[in-house]
Amino acid sequence: DWAEICLRTYKTGVKENTYAKYEALVRCCITDHIGSMKLSKVKPINCQDVLNKQAGKSKYQIKQTRQFLNFIFARAKENQLISTNPAEYLNEPNGTKTTGRSITDEERKAFLHVTEDDRFLVFLLMYYCGCRPGEAIKTIGADILNQDGYNVLHIRGTKTLNADHLVPIPSPLYNRIKNTPKNAPIAPNQAGNTHTTSSYKRCFHHLKRDMNIYMGCEVYRNELIPPLPLADDFIPYYLRHTFCTDLQKVDIDIRTAQYLMGHS
Repeated sequence: DWAEICLRTYKTGVKENTYAKYEALVRCCITDHIGSMKLSKVKPINCQDVLNKQAGKSKYQIKQTRQFLNFIFARAKENQLISTNPAEYLNEPNGTKTTGRSITDEERKAFLHVTEDDRFLVFLLMYYCGCRPGEAIKTIGADILNQDGYNVLHIRGTKTLNADHLVPIPSPLYNRIKNTPKNAPIAPNQAGNTHTTSSYKRCFHHLKRDMNIYMGCEVYRNELIPPLPLADDFIPYYLRHTFCTDLQKVDIDIRTAQYLMGHS
């Protein structure tokens, strides 16, 4: 109960999808293991055991779990519900470091074929302009600008100091989005509105399904028949990695690439 109260009270300023990720992490990595214990009964060894259960997971997930354990109990101490923080001095178990990748030539061919359907414009913004998923969702017609004779996209990013920036819009994308009304989303959901977390997830599910079918997957009674040709690790963020890799392939200098990626 206290973990839920902490999230509701102290994490009010985060985006909807970020809050959902926090909830899922706290539930799966923490409260599923010690959620039935009284707050005052949780000892350092219990917290260390919770963290140890993350061994072999990504280093990022392990770090997040440790930080949230400390957050929950530090706030409990601050509110005088407990006298000491049992999660203050925890040792992180060994984890794995995952790295992103650009999409393969086969994946690129399937992706470009499938995204001829305007349902998937949100992913083309990542591929052609290097948008982060949240940035692609937020773009509106007013973000399509012409500067010095070039069509550019204003990416209203907030992740880093340099996230708010301009990126050239390649012609194959510009010709499809140039008539977007000023206040309308460039890549809307099927209802014509800005994507929600759930509509975005559904859109990605359909993208993967269509790519699998294009790549030769058989379908029986509307279900895909394994093995699926599209790699299990394929995620939208790889489209942003592809944008960056493509910059490198055409010898864009590192400082320009840094700006175009919105990196600080």
